[in-house]
Amino acid sequence: MPSCSFAELEIRSVQRIQTYTINDHVYNRIPSTIGCFECRVRPGQLHVPGCDSELCPACKGRTNYCNCIFTDPGDEELTD
Repeated sequence: MPSCSFAELEIRSVQRIQTYTINDHVYNRIPSTIGCFECRVRPGQLHVPGCDSELCPACKGRTNYCNCIFTDPGDEELTD
């Protein structure tokens, strides 16, 4: 029976996070187009949240560096 690494399991689990709430609007997350050397997702998969290569669906900048305000469903601020 093949086993999965922690990273593979994390990548699988974050594929369920299809949207982000940003500045009080819901946006579909942007999948990786060429794969990611940082979080190791394949083309077409969603980045692991916190990955420096993930693009913000609101402003198209990098999620870790843009000025958009991300909130979770409980309205807890994630980034600013």
